[in-house]
Amino acid sequence: MVKWSEVRGSLGLILSGEVPGGRIAEKFSEVSMVRGEFVFRQAGSYITTDNGYFALQEYLASVCDLFEGKPVWYRQSDLLNCEISSLEGCDVHLDEINPNLGPRALRRGLLYPGPLLREIRCVTEVMADFPNLRWFPSFVGAGSELIDLTDLMGDSEIALAPFAGSMIETPAAVADAEAIVASGASRLVIGLNDLASLFLGAHRGSIYHQRQHRLLTQLVVNLASNHDVVVCNLESRSHLENLFSRADCRFGVHYGDLWRWFPEQFEENDFDPVFDGRKMILDVLRSVPKLGQHPCV
Repeated sequence: MVKWSEVRGSLGLILSGEVPGGRIAEKFSEVSMVRGEFVFRQAGSYITTDNGYFALQEYLASVCDLFEGKPVWYRQSDLLNCEISSLEGCDVHLDEINPNLGPRALRRGLLYPGPLLREIRCVTEVMADFPNLRWFPSFVGAGSELIDLTDLMGDSEIALAPFAGSMIETPAAVADAEAIVASGASRLVIGLNDLASLFLGAHRGSIYHQRQHRLLTQLVVNLASNHDVVVCNLESRSHLENLFSRADCRFGVHYGDLWRWFPEQFEENDFDPVFDGRKMILDVLRSVPKLGQHPCV
């Protein structure tokens, strides 16, 4: 087993609405991902509302202050469309057969840019006080989408902070990694949940959804050999250790997994109760008859 002292420098924290205590924060050199959708779920409001806007602003400020001098990477919120429909301030109601493969995250933002631009504006305002904050878009299909995003931001009436990275969650994004980097994304964040589903043709939770598949492992190794890469959604500590021995990259670890993966460093009672975002997603989906039993959930 790899020791904490050996792997610590390669780890970044993933936050989903939590604000860690100082003892936990001091053990990490960065926050590799802040998942914005959890802030809106907790607030019950979308970015279009003042409540949603200020909830995100306050949360990012508190995290950036806690990790002063350390990079904090904010990922564009990635809500299912049926979730957005359940939030105060929903701009457009979309009904889909498969919510994981439709216009979500950046795709939705390019179709209906108002909320996306407002979210980027919120992040930009926090950056004015906390220069350690960066941001990157989610569920990017190919480099051309980032060019469209850059053009969209350029047409804005106010200056918006450019993205500094990109999620890599689709086979197309893997194939187009060079173009994604050329568009301005200096960091590639591999999301193994979506990538395993789309690369292997498997629903999450099925026996075919294998995030440790040898082909996915080789894909990570190849990307990390040429780019600044962070790998997220690992299955276990042993999965992390296997990739650590093979790939020159960073690894995002969820706040809620720390005490289970590294019991020699953390205890369960060190942590505040973790917001159960998945339960909230399932509750929303069950309230929408057409989607409630869809296998993607």
